[in-house]
Amino acid sequence: MHDMERIAANSLAGSESAHVLDRWTLVVDDDGVPFGWIDADGLRRYRGGASLSDILSAVGAQFRPGGNLSQALDAALSSPSSMGIAVDHEGKIVGGILATDVLPWWKPGGGLNGIAHALSPQAPR
Repeated sequence: MHDMERIAANSLAGSESAHVLDRWTLVVDDDGVPFGWIDADGLRRYRGGASLSDILSAVGAQFRPGGNLSQALDAALSSPSSMGIAVDHEGKIVGGILATDVLPWWKPGGGLNGIAHALSPQAPR
């Protein structure tokens, strides 16, 4: 799993959001549940008066506990940042997953149960 840039929705107007100018950042609620992705353009529009729902990009698929490689890959590919969101049973972010974390374990025609290995530090790169 990878660490993910994130910011609380109630911090977007403040100086804590400066890192959003460099890359996609995940906007979360107070409990760490994802709302959506924001980039520099979205932050500018939000600070100019646009509503949060108008400036966020969709979260995309989320990878949940017990998921398989197909679901992990779907999370990565459906994210505007290319970083899929992995969440716990309560929907709180636990980390991120890239397609390159999953693909070395993908076996054509099946064999989609190597997710623990794909997310481990020993995964082939």
